[in-house]
Amino acid sequence: MTISKLAIQGARGTVSAGRKGGIARARKLSPARRNEIAREAARARWGALPERFRPYFWNFDSVVLPDWKDCVLVNLLGVADDDVRDWLLSHFSIHEIRRWLSSRKGGGLSDEQLSRWVGARTIAAWRSEAPVVRPVSTLPVEVRQLLHRSDLEMCDWNQRADRYPVVAMILSRWSAPSIRWLAGELSLSELRELVVWGAGSGLAEPERERVRRAFGLSTAEIPTRPYLGLGF
Repeated sequence: MTISKLAIQGARGTVSAGRKGGIARARKLSPARRNEIAREAARARWGALPERFRPYFWNFDSVVLPDWKDCVLVNLLGVADDDVRDWLLSHFSIHEIRRWLSSRKGGGLSDEQLSRWVGARTIAAWRSEAPVVRPVSTLPVEVRQLLHRSDLEMCDWNQRADRYPVVAMILSRWSAPSIRWLAGELSLSELRELVVWGAGSGLAEPERERVRRAFGLSTAEIPTRPYLGLGF
């Protein structure tokens, strides 16, 4: 065997050993640390959101692409700013953005906001379609399992009175999967409007305070819930 072949085999052995060592080290890591490493890798690949975008998000520090794609699009597509548009187009193709908007029939955006991304005929076609009932029972399992209700089929996510109890339950439990889903379903402005409308109903005072901090609300918008004692 020539020296060059021995060198190649040695290099392959080194790579193989390094790969096995990496797998062994990964197995020793806690799930939390593995998730942290994955988030860091995603940030390195996609790039963290620019700090100037912070005002458009209520959970800015948690948002990492590609996992929070829905959250990014639902909050930034309606922003009338060329810098935001250029950033979006540097991370998503125009076809990808239009497919995403089509899947929601432009929901949550005004005609003026949509006109930056799709044509007038498309907007008119979406607006002409009758609203579709969206039973709460069709929401993701990580959301449904928080509700513990037997009437989910009768609740329509598209109706504010049915939507608020679902949002309140998600905000009270604050579980990571349901929070990520909610952040990609409703924009910051939509969520603010909804929680102000509900005035904190269904939330204990610690949960209300967390919501006030997250959405920049006051006690006039989310009233303080008085302590009523232990009931005996």
